[in-house]
Amino acid sequence: MEREIYGCKTNNEIYVTFKKVDLLEENSYEKALNLLNELIKKYPNNFECYIKKANLLEDYYESIKNYTKAIELAKSPIAYYFRGQTYIRIGNFDNAIDDFTTIIEMPSLKDRDYILNSSYSFRIIAYCASGDWINAKKDIKLLSDEFITYLESFQGPINKERLVKCINNKELLN
Repeated sequence: MEREIYGCKTNNEIYVTFKKVDLLEENSYEKALNLLNELIKKYPNNFECYIKKANLLEDYYESIKNYTKAIELAKSPIAYYFRGQTYIRIGNFDNAIDDFTTIIEMPSLKDRDYILNSSYSFRIIAYCASGDWINAKKDIKLLSDEFITYLESFQGPINKERLVKCINNKELLN
């Protein structure tokens, strides 16, 4: 029987193990990590296993290695997405921008608004953090109104023009 993980079909054993990892993660990090390592030994070409392990790891550099392995196995937008977020966490904004740009340029993502808009959002963060205000402003204008509404549901009111104005003011300060 196949189940879906990270938008892809996977076998039941992997699905069930991932659920066990989710349950163990809070109480027993080591057991959860050991389960994933065993699964990777059994399914070394399953990119989802590397993504799950990377998401579990506390070491950002080790996470990046696992996301990179997942990308080598399958050009998964989810692996690029998580790796891009991790690059932001360690201050590697150029690589983050590259990962989010890769997602944005994927032709298969035209119907997947959430990950596409999220990629623009994180690329905006990376552009701002690296001082690239011009590209940050361009990306803000590309965010869909639906995604702005989604962000507002937990961020409060967001106005694209106001964001651009804030970036213009920040740009003037530098």
